Amino acid sequence: MKRKNLLIAMFCLTTLSIPLFTACNNDDSNKSIIITDPVIKTYIKEEAYAIDKLDEASQITIMTYTMPNVLSQPTQATALIFYPKTEKPKDGWRVVVWAHGTVGVGDACAPSNNMIGANFKVMAKSLLEEGYIIVAPDYEGLGTKGIHPYLNLKSEALSSIYAIHAIKEQYKDELQGGWMSAGQSQGGQASLGVAEFANDDPFFKGAVAGAPASSLGEIILEVAPKALAQIEQLEIKNNVPLDKRNSVGSYATLLSYAGLAGAGIKAYEQEFDYTNLFEERAKDLALLSEGNNGECLDEIRSAFKDDIINVSSI
Repeated sequence: MKRKNLLIAMFCLTTLSIPLFTACNNDDSNKSIIITDPVIKTYIKEEAYAIDKLDEASQITIMTYTMPNVLSQPTQATALIFYPKTEKPKDGWRVVVWAHGTVGVGDACAPSNNMIGANFKVMAKSLLEEGYIIVAPDYEGLGTKGIHPYLNLKSEALSSIYAIHAIKEQYKDELQGGWMSAGQSQGGQASLGVAEFANDDPFFKGAVAGAPASSLGEIILEVAPKALAQIEQLEIKNNVPLDKRNSVGSYATLLSYAGLAGAGIKAYEQEFDYTNLFEERAKDLALLSEGNNGECLDEIRSAFKDDIINVSSI
């Protein structure tokens, strides 16, 4: 009986509300951002990215640029820039923005501080072979000063738009001007945000959004309990060990997203104590998400998974 009700019991660890996750996507304006007439100088510098490499790239750099943060104040952000080996088109390079999926909110989680993700690497190779420059923003607060406002649509969008602004500012004579966005998961949401906020930019050609993050509160509170309970029952029936169950890993992932979203709200609500969303015994796990030295998604998920297994064994 204890294992049968595992997921229901684990949902009691949190008192997450849909308004919380609505706030994660909150922005004060849905006006498009025209990036052809900058208010501030955006491009700051580029330096070599030496952690990993792609044979299809002539060089990979880390670009530092200025963007407005979630509080509308200037801040620095970073992006990986992948340059192709192919011959430059007569009218200049085209650009694709790649918006990455959830990695965490700690600075160590930023893509520019890590190896190139395996899934992204496949797509990057294809784009480089076709002669596209790839701009891959870390997002506001990832790898740079400040808190990453995880799942804040406007912040994600501006992280991409101002990265484009910066590379155009520095290399305007080398670029054709046309650009588009693509992303997966959190990056899928970010790509949709780019489509909203860059809608009036005549050079913006469109957005691709794979499995965009959406309605996280509804998923955690309504959709997941039923779906994961069904999966769990099948796993119990088939004698799948607890530590091998997809239901356990999936719920640990959802709890990780909840912690990251709560920590991200502190970027614009500094006094917000997101640990109050969790029961006492889960607060320390939620705190793994927070701070410049916060753990990344894999570590947070592993901690929640271990806790779920321990609870079920009591």
